[in-house]
Amino acid sequence: MKHVVLAGIILCTCPVSFLQAGSLIPLADNPELDGKLTLTSASIHVEGGTSSDINLPDILEADFGETPFKLNYYFETSDKTNSLPGGWAAGNIGALSAPGSADNAGGVLTLKCPPLSAKPTGPRIADNLFFAGCPWTGNFQWTAHLTKIGSDSQEAYGGVMLRDTLAPGSSMFALVTSALGNGAFGFRTEADKQAQFAQVSIDVPSWLRVTRYGLTTFASVSADGKQWDLVGQNRFRSLDNPLIGLFVENRREKDSGTASFDQLSVMPVPSSAQVLPQGVVLQSGSFLAGAFERLVNDPNTPDPEGTFRSGDKPVSILRSKIAAVLMLPTTRDQILDMSSHVGLLMKNGDIQDGDFDAISGVTVQVNSVLLGITVYNRSEVRGCFLHSVQVQPAPYQFRLRDGSIINASSFTINNSDLVIQEISGIAVNTSMDNVAQFRAGPSLTQPLAELNWKATPPSASKPVPAAAPPANTATPADPAANAGDIQPLVQSWTGPNQEQILATSVGTSIEFPLTGKFRAMGVKVALAPDSPPNSQLTIRVLADGREIGHSPPFKFGDQPRFMELTLQAPKTVTLVADSVFAGTKVLFIDPVAIKDN
Repeated sequence: MKHVVLAGIILCTCPVSFLQAGSLIPLADNPELDGKLTLTSASIHVEGGTSSDINLPDILEADFGETPFKLNYYFETSDKTNSLPGGWAAGNIGALSAPGSADNAGGVLTLKCPPLSAKPTGPRIADNLFFAGCPWTGNFQWTAHLTKIGSDSQEAYGGVMLRDTLAPGSSMFALVTSALGNGAFGFRTEADKQAQFAQVSIDVPSWLRVTRYGLTTFASVSADGKQWDLVGQNRFRSLDNPLIGLFVENRREKDSGTASFDQLSVMPVPSSAQVLPQGVVLQSGSFLAGAFERLVNDPNTPDPEGTFRSGDKPVSILRSKIAAVLMLPTTRDQILDMSSHVGLLMKNGDIQDGDFDAISGVTVQVNSVLLGITVYNRSEVRGCFLHSVQVQPAPYQFRLRDGSIINASSFTINNSDLVIQEISGIAVNTSMDNVAQFRAGPSLTQPLAELNWKATPPSASKPVPAAAPPANTATPADPAANAGDIQPLVQSWTGPNQEQILATSVGTSIEFPLTGKFRAMGVKVALAPDSPPNSQLTIRVLADGREIGHSPPFKFGDQPRFMELTLQAPKTVTLVADSVFAGTKVLFIDPVAIKDN
């Protein structure tokens, strides 16, 4: 391995920090080279202060801009005929005089709320608004660009809202503003109780963001979508099947109101429950974001193809290649829990066993011995499971901006058009602009965080780490959890761009056992954002207990850095962070070892 290309987003525990797109980081202590990255059929070209072509076998990872698995709606949607994305629903909540509407024209979504049917009196224990959104399990970051508020008076408000249910008195958390900039974040922590509001100045247009960590929610506002101000937070008592979406409301009996949005994205945030969007899981382990318009078990066709669309492009997928079809965002844990089942995973978590029969229109159909043919509404089904996943090795892996993760055998490029040959033979046509990350495939890389690593506390850390557990069973803590709770030595989770993140205090050593011959390793390193402002640390890497390399000092506020070292088939590799500053925390992001060919 000669070089590693690195650029894009590195996920930390709360905020997201950026590396300049096009950073080239070679071995040893050579200086970084910045430039534009271009993928070719045999190399990645770096155009900048110094042009360079890096052969694909020498590349561990290349990031082409924004993080993978950030779902963008409307402004990148080529199909303007549908008002709402797949899996979304819209409707009135509360006492409105007529149905509301959602119209998508020219990439701008406009929600319209009709007048109230009666003027409410007393405390606000019920909402009266028009809501458009979708279910979303797990933690998330929901960002919308509100461009305009329109009304017959100045009593129209619009924004972003998280709700436990669609009932008018549901517990909820919202960030809302009016055309005059009279904004607020509001919340109802318990159903059918009075809602509380805290005033915030929010101009229109403006960027609005709601972030969820466990039962805790945060509201943030930005004028440019880059610099964010946290304006409020609250904690729910419970969230069973929450919905996140956009809304508009009008607070007068005779007036209607509109709210328009032209950019919208949703991105999972650090969680032990990795989330996949709507799409198809292949038996080979690949995931394609998109939707089946139709998939039927035709007895006259041995292996029928369904009508699947990934973005605006059709993809031919034989039924025999499919492990699961996801209708709603689904966690990896939920998918693994269904590994022994054939049938449906419902939105509420129930499992309906049976042979999947058909997806058509708004329905899903299964055939079970007990119930016979049963038809369900697609909005109530989280996923249809046909077969188990059997991951196959592949030389390349593509991670696309729409959330797709494709294990690829080969690919071809024609101008900006990219055709990826998925390892099971499926051809995926996309644009180079949709590529977020190119990586060495699972046939060459060993994610170290997936191994049975051991953590040794600082007091026991030595150049040769002691064989002391605990092993990698930790999950990230809810930021609102009791600070007095005993925290694990190492917290482990999977980030929204599928990166595996290990967070630990300095002095703790993490030892990874290796089986087989490995020739190189790499890891991204960053100080956690909750480290003290004066923090500074150095990373040491040991192979079989012998130090083989160390980093220059990392200071608080530095951008994440990539470390790469050559290996000579060691049995163990150990990472240790050293610092004289108490309270310093380090993030080891996506530690991997590269197998010897």
